[in-house]
Amino acid sequence: MAGINWGSLSFFYGPVVAILGIGILILFLRWGWTRGKSVVGASRRPGDPTNYGQLEVVASCANLVEAEVLKLALKDAGLQATVANTTAGPKVYVWPKDREIAKHVLSKRKPI
Repeated sequence: MAGINWGSLSFFYGPVVAILGIGILILFLRWGWTRGKSVVGASRRPGDPTNYGQLEVVASCANLVEAEVLKLALKDAGLQATVANTTAGPKVYVWPKDREIAKHVLSKRKPI
């Protein structure tokens, strides 16, 4: 019993493999380009300045870069700080126990 001569069927398998590959590529691209089902999260919208729980504002800034610089100054002083882009502009928040120290650190800081 002789084996199957695959060379005689190659005219059939070549197009079938190509069509399957293109079909898989089409399905992948349809998934990637579908609207409303993105894997990447939507950009965050600014929130109300009072919606940050117990955190208290120690600085209001003109832009996010300035707020990040102030946050780094507070972190260098050993304080926990965070920046939030609010509807009233970027703000730097700290815990209530650190508020007075943070105000003191920021008041001794040179302007940008």
